[in-house]
Amino acid sequence: MFGEELPPWDTDRKYLPQNLLLYFEDFKTEQLYQVDLKIPLLRVLQHDRCFVKQGTPSFIVVVKGSAYCKEFLSGKKVHTLK
Repeated sequence: MFGEELPPWDTDRKYLPQNLLLYFEDFKTEQLYQVDLKIPLLRVLQHDRCFVKQGTPSFIVVVKGSAYCKEFLSGKKVHTLK
């Protein structure tokens, strides 16, 4: 994701690919879809509930198991995109 060098703002080295979860939101139902990082981007963008606004897709990236991740997902309906 960031190449060999980590970004300077990631001092705790949390933003490694194996530590990240990726979601897109269905804005009509406010439900989340977790994206398997092995799925090609085209397949994700072709999903019926993935919306592209003005040519730009929107994704939510969180660190797996972080306090923010737990708070963000609390009470939300999450689907898994396989």
